Amino acid sequence: MVKKNVKELIIKSAIGLFSEKGYKDTSIRDISLAADINSALIYYYFKNKEEVLYTIIESDTLELINLLNNIKKVEPDPLKCIEKMISNHTLFVSEHDKTTKIINNNTDQLSNDQNLKQIELQRKVYNIYMNELKNIKKAGLLKPVNLALLNFVILGMLNWFYRWYDKDGPLSESELAEQMIDIVFRGALIYEQGNKQE
Repeated sequence: MVKKNVKELIIKSAIGLFSEKGYKDTSIRDISLAADINSALIYYYFKNKEEVLYTIIESDTLELINLLNNIKKVEPDPLKCIEKMISNHTLFVSEHDKTTKIINNNTDQLSNDQNLKQIELQRKVYNIYMNELKNIKKAGLLKPVNLALLNFVILGMLNWFYRWYDKDGPLSESELAEQMIDIVFRGALIYEQGNKQE
């Protein structure tokens, strides 16, 4: 078995178990059984279970950061940019619901050093959104709202909707994103009198 494939198999198995059973209740043996490999092989790729958890968090967050940065590169209009960021972030969370759950529920299991690194990664996501909110404000499109609060409202919606969202329900991912954008910015954008929502 190719080394890269073994490592990916370990991570995939751990994602399934951490999201279903939780990090605390999952053992290295559980992961090895799910991956159908010897437990010793896991220690060849990872120092311990915590390193498996951090690898999952780091990989998923870096993928999201790259996604958001690529949108920023191709969309100069700040309002359209943040709308595209929210839409794509919504789809990302929907497709990565297991890893999102792991990140939201298990970062407190990391040691201090690993936790500081994951906080720095989350801060990068926060800063990407904050920079676009500042650009929207500079364009004169925002009411005098607190940008940090608005940013946390956006990220709170994006990071937690997986808990209640039903993929077989009445809203598709794109419709969900559109409504979240509308809810957030209806209260924050300055609308012209003729376009003001009743």
